[in-house]
Order: sequence, then C-alpha cells, then structure tokens
Amino acid sequence: MPVVSDERAPDSRRARRSDRSTNPKTGAPLDPKTAPTPEELELYQALAKTDGPAPPPNPLGYRSRSERRTYRRAERRRRSHAKLWLVVAPVLVVIALVVALLTLLGGPEAETRPTTTLTPAKVYPGGLLVVEDQEDVLLVLLLQAREGGGLVLAMPGLTLFNTPSEGFKTLVELCGAGKDGELGVVVGDALGVAAPATASVSWPKLRGALATAGVEDMPPETLTSDGSENEQVARAVLASLGREGPGARELWDGLPLDGDSSGLREAVAEMAASLAGGEWTAAELSGRLVESTGGRYLEPDVKHAKALLDGTWDDMEFTVQVQNGSGVVGIAEQTVELLQTMGYTMLPVGNAQGFPDVKQTRISASPDAAAEARRVRSFLGVGTVSEDATLEQGHMIVVLGKDYVPPTTTTEPAG
Repeated sequence: MPVVSDERAPDSRRARRSDRSTNPKTGAPLDPKTAPTPEELELYQALAKTDGPAPPPNPLGYRSRSERRTYRRAERRRRSHAKLWLVVAPVLVVIALVVALLTLLGGPEAETRPTTTLTPAKVYPGGLLVVEDQEDVLLVLLLQAREGGGLVLAMPGLTLFNTPSEGFKTLVELCGAGKDGELGVVVGDALGVAAPATASVSWPKLRGALATAGVEDMPPETLTSDGSENEQVARAVLASLGREGPGARELWDGLPLDGDSSGLREAVAEMAASLAGGEWTAAELSGRLVESTGGRYLEPDVKHAKALLDGTWDDMEFTVQVQNGSGVVGIAEQTVELLQTMGYTMLPVGNAQGFPDVKQTRISASPDAAAEARRVRSFLGVGTVSEDATLEQGHMIVVLGKDYVPPTTTTEPAG
C-alpha cells in the first residue's frame, strides 16, 4: 500500500478548504464581497431560534448542516404553536360568551338583591348592690334583666373573681380596696353581661326599706357569716321590685345608696317595668368553698350562673332522695310531698345511717346541684349543705335529723 508523505497532506486540506469557496448546489464561486460575515451568520442563527416565522434561506442558497437543523426546529415550533391556537382560541371564545351572558342575565338580580344589616345585640339593664354591715361586705346582689325575664343573684362576699389588674380577688377584697368601680367590670366579664352600675347599702337600711315595702318573707336582722340567708335576701329584693303596696315605689328612690346611685336606680326602674310580663328568679351563686393558707374563698360555678342568667337552668332535672334519720314515722314521706312542689324528681325514701339517732339535718349534693341544695335547706329551715363529688349529676340526698320539724302535724316516734 502506497504511503502518503506528510508533504502532500497540507495540500489536500487546503484543497478541501478551497472547495468551501464555491456553492455546493451550483458550483459557482462565492463572491467574498457578498458572502455573509460571521456577525450576519450569528444573527441569522439567532433568528432561527425564535418562535416567529421561519427565517428566509441564506441569500446565497447555501445552508450548512447546523443551519438546516436550526431551520427545521423553528419550523416545527411554529407549526405546533399554530395547532395549539386552533384548539385554545375556540375555548376562549366560548368562555367569553358565557361570562357575557351571565353578566347580562345576572345584572338586574344583583341590583335587587337584598342587603343584610347587622343589628347590635340588645343591652339589658343591670345593677350591682353591695350589702354591707359595719363596713363588712356580706354579699353582692346582681340584678340583671334578660329576654323575657331576669335574675336577682346573691353572691357571697368570699366569691373569687379574676381581675384585669390584680389577678384573683374576692368581692370583699375588691370592695375593701375601694375599687367598687372595677367591680362591675369584673363581674360583667366573668358572667357575660354588660358592666352593671354599682352601689352599696347597709343591711339594716335595706332590711328596713324591704319591711316598709311590705315584703312578707323577711330575712333575719343579722345575717350569718356562712351566707345561709343569701337566697332569702335575693327573694326579698326581687319581691320589692314589682310589689304594689305602701312605700313600694319609694323604696329605691329613698334608699340611701353610695356609689353610682343614679345608675342603679335607673336600671331598677327599667327592670321593675318588665316584671309584669316576664319570668324572674331569685337564686344564690353556687360554687366550691376552698380552705387555703391565704384564707377562705368561694370558687364560683360560672356555668351555673350563666345558665341562671340565660333562663336555661330550669331545664335541668334534679333528683332527691329523702332519708329518715330522726325516727319519726312518716316524716320522710311527708317531706317528699313538700319537695315535689319545687319540681324535683323524688326517689324512694329510706332510713339513714345512724337511724333513729341523727340529731342534725344534712343535705349532700353533687357539685352542680349545690345551689339547689341550699334552696332545699332554706325551704326546710334547718340543715347543713355539703358537696359530694361521688354523687351523680343533679342528685341530692336529704337526711332528716331530730332538729327538723315539718310544717304540718307529726306522728308519734317509731318504736
């Protein structure tokens, strides 16, 4: 095989390069003056990569392999975009027509569509009356109207509330610190009512005014520290609000009040006007009495208080079992008949542990029924109330001791 010397190789390469100076299609020599410059060739290739129409062929009729490849890619993109527009354009036209029809058809309805006006919630009148005896706070009465009625709620002075500035304080501490103005805000926030006007009065003056107004079920002259007469005080105040008789109308106007006396009197006047056609209730705020190193306080049952304020507490059912501990025949059955008038569900009677030598009447209640247990004690006139968390919800046990004397005649002792 002949060997090509290195001297001939450069001539061959030069020959191939010289062939590029002619048009491969026509064989005509290219004029160096009209041949595209490198800048023109670069611009041509950049145009071929765009999404616009395909660039014209090289004016000299010459296309390299890379130029032909670039041209074919641009042509394929152009055709695919054209097909896509053939599909998208009708869809856009349909959407535009639908929007236009909805606008035309829905226009009149939009103009006549009724508007919603927000009506602010009605604020019902309310007031706080702090009952004192020689500057000691005995209890605080909340007088609060609601839709279709209202409530007179007796809150013991030891009731604990959370204050916005000083943490937890009892009603006694709040009044003793001279923060009667803050008292309405604290109670209102805790029980979910508007901050009521707050005034104070001494118990002897309030009791005298109640007696003058002709209230029949009068609380005693001296209120005990355990608050056993609190609900009775609430009932007496409620009776005075709507009672017709000598001095009834002058009761609140003539009552010597300290604090926001005008605000409380205005609230009482509004509440008295609604007594005729509404259902009003007198009750005592229930809770858990806590003994701590810092003293005694009542942890209020806020749920119970709100249910009383809403008027939904009467919907709850309470069950009562009466047990005979005194040994008097028939006394348990007689007491059942009396308590049935209060709307309780009565369970079968029985003899108590320690029968027949139980000396003092006692009432045990589940925590949610503690307030009702105090009503039972007030109704019977004797007894102590204690909470028993082991009892079922709404359940009370009344153990009649020898200190209980029913309002009707009794029978002979059991043998």
